[in-house]
Amino acid sequence: MEQHRVCIIGAGISGLRCADILLSRGFKVTILEARDRIGGRICQSDDLGYTVDMGPNWIHAWTDSDVPHPIYKLAIDTNTPLHYWNTKQLIYDPNGKTIPDELTERLSTVLWDIIEDAFKFSEAA
Repeated sequence: MEQHRVCIIGAGISGLRCADILLSRGFKVTILEARDRIGGRICQSDDLGYTVDMGPNWIHAWTDSDVPHPIYKLAIDTNTPLHYWNTKQLIYDPNGKTIPDELTERLSTVLWDIIEDAFKFSEAA
C-alpha cells in the first residue's frame, strides 16, 4: 500500500497536533517551520535576564458546548494555576508564586497606562 505524504506549514501547537494525528494514521509527514524552534506562540524568553512566558496568555471561554474545553482540562490535569478574568489581576514571580495584591495593582495600572499610550501613539501615526 502506498504511503501518502503530507507537508505541514508551521510547527506551532496546531501543526504539531496535525502531524501527530496524521502520523498515527500512517501518513509520512514533513513539517516546515520558519523559526529556529517549534511551538509557535508558545515560547519563553530569557532576554531580560529572567524567564518570561510569551504566550499564549489565556484560555478563551468555551460556552456553547457541554463538552469540557480540552485546554482547560489539560490545565486542570497538570495543576496549572488558573485565574478567572475579572477586575483583579494576578502577577506571578519567577518562582510561580503570586505577588502581593498591592504591588499587582500598581503594576497593572502602569501596564494599562503603557497600553493606552501605545494606542494613542499608534492612532497618531
